Amino acid sequence: ARAACQSQMRQLGLAMHQYHDTHGRLPPGNIRPYIPWALSMWGMPPEPYPMMTWQTRLLPFVGEEPLWQATLSAYERDPYCKDWDIHPGFRRVVRLYVCPADDPHRSAMQANELAPTSYLGVSGINQY
Repeated sequence: ARAACQSQMRQLGLAMHQYHDTHGRLPPGNIRPYIPWALSMWGMPPEPYPMMTWQTRLLPFVGEEPLWQATLSAYERDPYCKDWDIHPGFRRVVRLYVCPADDPHRSAMQANELAPTSYLGVSGINQY
């Protein structure tokens, strides 16, 4: 399990580098949403996918292109992820995001649960 986990971490690192090569930066942990009352403080959001996590942004770089396309389609209909039923990534287990050393019962999916992950990322420098 240790070797498999190390391999997955290596794959995630390579995906991060591929993302960086494509976009000129590492994937953000999260992008602040467009909030009309906060425009004077923050301005318009820098891109069209608020609330999208780094793991979602890595999907095309970890061999999950169909899930990435489905996610983009869902964002067109619901950019703030209010309707989790149309966002396929919330419940789809991406094996690369679950360490093989984790408890298999923790990783098991049941109806209406979010897909598990073993890996976290930094989403900013403060609570905003």
